[in-house]
Amino acid sequence: MVNDIFWLKANGNYCYVFAGQTRHLVSCQIGKLLKKMDSPIFMRVSKSYAVNLEKLEKMPGKFIVIKGEEIPIAKKYRAELKKHFTSV
Repeated sequence: MVNDIFWLKANGNYCYVFAGQTRHLVSCQIGKLLKKMDSPIFMRVSKSYAVNLEKLEKMPGKFIVIKGEEIPIAKKYRAELKKHFTSV
């Protein structure tokens, strides 16, 4: 279920899907996977990461925190992400 996914991490032509306590390796690039999922709750936050906006815990600056993990935010995505974070 898409709502169970916390974040995605690119790994070349593969993508790690982090859901709950598990990590799955999927044979699909992160951009293509996001298009297939076609879910408004996911947002790209860097070249390597996309996050579930409903799972955000903290945004102390140049990274966000989900389940205690720090995920870096690229400069070009920060303003848009801040809009979503303040509405959470």
